[in-house]
Amino acid sequence: ARASAAAGVGAAAGAGVAAGAGAGAGVGLGVGVAARGVASEAAAGRLRRTAASGAAGRQIWETIRLAAEGGAAPPDVFAFGAAIGACGKARRWAEALSLAASMERAAVRPNVVVFNATISACRLGAQWSAAMSLLRRMESALVGPNERSFGAAIGACEKGRRWWEALALLRRMLFQGFAPSLIAFSSAMSACDKGHQWVEGLKLVHEMQARCLDMDRIAYNAAISVCGKGGQWALGLHLLAAMSEAAITPDVISYNTAIVACARGGRWEAAFHLFRSMPHVSAEPDVITFNSMLSACERVRLWEEAIALLRGMPGEAAVPDLVSFGTAISACEGGLRWDVALELLGEMCEVQVRPDAKAFIVAISTCGHASSWTAALATFDLLLRAEGLCRRPARRLPPSPTPTSSLLRGAPPEREYDEAQDACEHLLAALLRGGRLADALAVFCEGEERGVLRPWHRSEPAVLDLHALYSLEASLVAVCRAVLARLLPAAGGDSSCAGGAGAGGAGGGDLVIVTGQGRRSAGGVGCLLEEVAELAQEYLCLEVAQVPGNAGRIRVRIPAVVLHSD
Repeated sequence: ARASAAAGVGAAAGAGVAAGAGAGAGVGLGVGVAARGVASEAAAGRLRRTAASGAAGRQIWETIRLAAEGGAAPPDVFAFGAAIGACGKARRWAEALSLAASMERAAVRPNVVVFNATISACRLGAQWSAAMSLLRRMESALVGPNERSFGAAIGACEKGRRWWEALALLRRMLFQGFAPSLIAFSSAMSACDKGHQWVEGLKLVHEMQARCLDMDRIAYNAAISVCGKGGQWALGLHLLAAMSEAAITPDVISYNTAIVACARGGRWEAAFHLFRSMPHVSAEPDVITFNSMLSACERVRLWEEAIALLRGMPGEAAVPDLVSFGTAISACEGGLRWDVALELLGEMCEVQVRPDAKAFIVAISTCGHASSWTAALATFDLLLRAEGLCRRPARRLPPSPTPTSSLLRGAPPEREYDEAQDACEHLLAALLRGGRLADALAVFCEGEERGVLRPWHRSEPAVLDLHALYSLEASLVAVCRAVLARLLPAAGGDSSCAGGAGAGGAGGGDLVIVTGQGRRSAGGVGCLLEEVAELAQEYLCLEVAQVPGNAGRIRVRIPAVVLHSD
């Protein structure tokens, strides 16, 4: 009777998953094992091997459960382990945890195999917290964790970007006397890499070498990546050479990580050597390879080599993407080739790669460094239209751009503020380099009106806070704009552009400017205070004094000016 009931359930379950990647055979085997009470560990092993998909794993478990309800023996630890393992392989970590929790209700005591299978499912699902909890439960249940337990838990921490927990587990594993595991070391290195803890990652590389571990390709790739991001490009090249000595053929990931190491170290010659040697080991460069090479060229301003790489990207294997074009445009900035940068922006549209705000900003910066302010204005207008930062339909720029209100036609949404401000400040720098101060003042004022530039202190509206601006050029334009608004309030426009100066009547009064003390500047030494003070004293002929008790503020005395109608 039990066999008959189990067979009936098996037929129904087998029909339900017959289309699931050949999983019907696995379910049928599960029914046969369930009819015998799943008492054989070897049968459970066959069950695990035949569970090819998550749906199949769940169907296997349902078959076992229904068979037990139909009179077969209840599922034991081997049945639970097989079902959890099947769910884990399909990255169904939630179902695996649910099955593990149901073992307690079924009064089935989990063994180390079940715990390891559940932790592995958490690793594939990047559930590091659940994996750590299971490891603690193993100790409370008097089930000693083994190398696989620690390795799976470290892998879960790596996928969850928890480098500290991964290192702690590795040290604990070694302290308890377990043999060093290559998988555990590789996962811990990758966790340090993802967590930007390259010093700790380099320590693991040296420790693996000291322990004479036989590294595989995955371990070598992780070690080279850590070396590159940690500034140890020479060690990365040494590891790449050691792969060939160990009869391990480097793959495209190996070369990509080594090229990145050389690029970060400014060794563009070594990067090109690796790039040219890839065909000799049948490693076909992909888009990551080309982007890494473009980055190496961009760092040392090799714009011609960058353009040649971009033009030489093959078709399907390495199609240029947004990163490719953006890096090439950045290389043009170093070579002051604004014309080539704008040409690349046009090519992006032709190959259906939509330029982002960063690409436009770099192009504007390139125009500014080359003192091509007209091209910078045109590119800025294109950015507004491409990114949707303007609410009214875009108008064509006049043949000879002058201070215009068509640059910033509407306040951008909050998520676009940083990009719009960055672009606007690069445009201001371009205008200043081109000697177009009047244009820069007009652009700055309209940026204030539209909410893109907000240089006034939040709690003290009459105080000019230069911390709100990114660049020195924008800060200097802001000071000029505020001073002019105080000197000539009738000509300064509305109060929104003058920090509450007001319109009409006599101006004058003190202007308090927050420059900061330079603590967040490179080396802890700031130049903003000196530059602003020099601008006010030497060029605007105004009195400047430090605010008593505040070294990060200065006070500019602005005399009153009376305007006569004649």
